[in-house]
Amino acid sequence: MKNTRTTIILVEQNARMALQVAHYGYVMENGKIMMEGTSKELSDNPDHQGILSGHGGIRIAKSY
Repeated sequence: MKNTRTTIILVEQNARMALQVAHYGYVMENGKIMMEGTSKELSDNPDHQGILSGHGGIRIAKSY
């Protein structure tokens, strides 16, 4: 049997739930990728907790 890999794109507002099933994630805001990483990196990083809490939306420093 041939080993194949499948990519699935999941668009979900509940980031904590999505990261439980994903291996890698991208966080987008207004159509732009603001951060990315493995699900463990995104879940464990304290700077990303505002995103995962679902309260108050994305909390990141703006570059402008």
